[in-house]
Formats: sequence, C-alpha cells, structure tokens
Amino acid sequence: MKICRILTPIALAALTLAGCTQSEILIEQTEIQNSAARRIEFGEAVADNATRDSKTSVAGQSAFEVGDVMGIYGYQSYPNDEYPVQEIFRNQAVTKTDSAWIYDPVQYFTPGSTYEFYGFFPQAVEHTFDRETKCFTFADFTVATAKSDQVDLMIAHKNETNPVNTVEMLFNHLLSNVNFYFRVSDKFNNPSVVSYDVVQFTVNGLKGRGTYTQTGYDESLAAVGSWVVDNTADYSYPAVTSGSIVKGEQLSLGDDLLLLPQPLGDDAVITITYRLNYADGTSSIHGPSTFALNKAIDGTTAAIAAWQSNFRYNYYISVNLTGENEIHFSADIGQWTDDYDAEKEI
Repeated sequence: MKICRILTPIALAALTLAGCTQSEILIEQTEIQNSAARRIEFGEAVADNATRDSKTSVAGQSAFEVGDVMGIYGYQSYPNDEYPVQEIFRNQAVTKTDSAWIYDPVQYFTPGSTYEFYGFFPQAVEHTFDRETKCFTFADFTVATAKSDQVDLMIAHKNETNPVNTVEMLFNHLLSNVNFYFRVSDKFNNPSVVSYDVVQFTVNGLKGRGTYTQTGYDESLAAVGSWVVDNTADYSYPAVTSGSIVKGEQLSLGDDLLLLPQPLGDDAVITITYRLNYADGTSSIHGPSTFALNKAIDGTTAAIAAWQSNFRYNYYISVNLTGENEIHFSADIGQWTDDYDAEKEI
C-alpha cells in the first residue's frame, strides 16, 4: 500500500495526482504520531444479548472465540472539513487472538480528527455496505441446516470513537434464537410410567433464506432494518428420532438454533410422536400430534405470529394425559439474554 504524507492542501493535491487513491491516504506527520499510542486498536467486542456459548459475555469479558473474525468499515473526518472524509477501513478483517483483536496493515489516529466505525460478524459473509448511508445489506443469506454450521449474523452499534481511545464494538443479532424442549407436565402424575421417549419430532413450514436490509441506526446507535423472506426456500429442520427422559427432566429437541426471522403461517408446524414406557415392561405410542407454531400460547403470552431479530423463542412440548389433551404446547418470548425457565410449570 502507498503511504502518502499529508502536510498541506497543496501537498495533498500533488500526492493525489501522483496516484494515491482516497482509501490509500494515511496520516503520517511525525514519528510520535505513528507511535504505539496512536495505533487504532480494537478492544472489547461483545455480542449483546448473547446466549450461544461462543458469544456469551461473562464478567465483562469478550466471549468471541480465538480465530473469530469481524469486518470493519472506518471513516476519518478532518478538523473543519479541511480534507474530504477518508475511508480508512474497507471490510477490514479483524481477528480475535488470545489477548487482542489484530489486523494488518495498522492504521493510526490523527489528533483533531473524528472517527466512525461500523462492524459486522462474521467478516466472511457476503454483504454490501453503502458508504453514504453507512448501512449493510445481506442478500440471500441462507441458514445452515445443522446447528454446528449456523452463523451468528450480527451488526455492531455505530461507534464514534475519538482519538486515541480503544475502539470497542457492541453487536446485536440479526437472527432469531429458537429452542424446542420436551417435558412432562407437572400435572401428569402416573407412577406406572417410568420414562418417556421421543419417537420422532419434526418442524415444517419454515423458510431458510432471506435478505436483510439495514435502514439506519436507532437512538442507541444499534442497527435498524428488516428481513424479506424467500418463500421458495424451505428450511430443512433436522428431525429428532430418539431421546428419553423421566419426569423432572427436560429433553432438547433443538436448542440454541439460529433461524431466520420470519412470519409464521399456519403451515409452520411441529409434529411429535412419543412413547410411554411402563414399569411392567409394556409401552404405548402416542401421536403423531401436530401443532401450529403461531398458535402456541403461554398463559398470558399472545400467540407468536412471527419471529423477530435479536429475540429468543422457547417452545415447550409437554406430555399431559390428564383431562382431554395428550400434549400441552406452549411458548415464551424474551430478549436473547434471557435463559429458558427450566422450572416453569407447564
């Protein structure tokens, strides 16, 4: 990369004519200015409202894993608009190490200038960034089927760091955190049943691809935008075909999933078949039973018509053979930080 020293407007013009582009102009006025004290360094990077193990903030410590890479766009404005705004970072890869976030080549703060930083995660995801609006677009983003392959897509709050402070990035999730749990109703009391098996559990009617378009930033400088779902792209939920619990335990049928925010139509349903195992060695099969996700109601919680970005959705499927219902199906909603209620009565 060319290093252009900027001392006066005349010098700037001369250097530009010599072949330096706007993104190549770096401020390098003195040895002191390029000392370690003026390095643009990235410090804390936190996933706000995090529950995934890899992105949970514990005791104020960043929970990004070593090797995670965020993408950064950065802009420098000169005092009194003396020079045009400079793009000092363009999709710069910034990588988490054991002790720091690192990138190359290193940039330096200039006294008197002001700075804006915009970040997203992960850096490898396809995107566009509008320099005028400072907004991201993620076109045709596809959710992976397997939980281990799913990506925690995030945009950071706009950061207006002044020299020479460390740049810290606070991220918000663009996807929905969705969880399905199998339990036994607290009201079901049959001592002859010793265990409960899931024979098969499936989810249908979900979409797995969409486009997120950011429209701006709110008063907290968090990203504001919306998803448009591709209705031709079905999400293939990995079916659960085994699992066993006794009363008082809980079985995950798919937890901590990162799924596309989307409207939940009547075709978005769960289907479950389960087995009761009795003390005498016999068993009985129940189901399949099907329930619409948009009809799940948790006491005072209204039916969930759609999933939103940065929210957690817990669905509970509970064996309940008292009365007329075989299955009690409920749900609750919370911020991404909220854990599911393991003790909740159902």
